[in-house]
Amino acid sequence: MGILDSPDYFGSTIFCDDIRNEIGGKATYVGVYKATLYVHVGFPVDLPKLGIAIDYFQRRNRFVRPVKFLIFLPEDREDAASIEIGVPEPEIEKAIDRAERLAQTSATATDAANIFVHIGLPFVFTPFRLKEQGRIRVRATRGDDLVRLGGLFVQAAPPKS
Repeated sequence: MGILDSPDYFGSTIFCDDIRNEIGGKATYVGVYKATLYVHVGFPVDLPKLGIAIDYFQRRNRFVRPVKFLIFLPEDREDAASIEIGVPEPEIEKAIDRAERLAQTSATATDAANIFVHIGLPFVFTPFRLKEQGRIRVRATRGDDLVRLGGLFVQAAPPKS
């Protein structure tokens, strides 16, 4: 069985009820949603909290700016996100510097070529309003391209049987 090369960019998103930062750079995700968030009251609904933890990676030697995170709510058009979060340039520079330092200590050129710039940002929205059911979609910009980082389907809870 062969091993596939990593893509030049990728990422993921964890959706949860709360995010708690711990000592030593760790985080606790409370009430993690797998694929669906069930709403037990009618729409629109205000969730007391919604945590969205985004991790985004770009290969260090192919890094493309700008980096911005977009969160599309179920009612959003494909070209108009409700939430746009620009990553400040100093944060991007720190992430690039970390990757460069790691590459300099790599044992081989292959290891150095496989170092990624990591930008990870946790957000806790209080409250979080959902007007209708559908999919919450998270994207990152890479230049003029959108990179899919995950989604969460929101729907009314099924009736109890």
